[in-house]
Amino acid sequence: MHCASVRRIVPHLLARGVVEARSVATRLMRHFDSAAMEHHADEEDDLFPALI
Repeated sequence: MHCASVRRIVPHLLARGVVEARSVATRLMRHFDSAAMEHHADEEDDLFPALI
């Protein structure tokens, strides 16, 4: 879902302009920054101990 949003940024930029495309890109980056950290923390806390 979010990868598809990344692919749509350039067409979005061309259709709606820089300001709105920048806003979309900023929201996506914020999501990936927080989601990646939570995902890795979950692995460290739950997945890896279960595998060991």
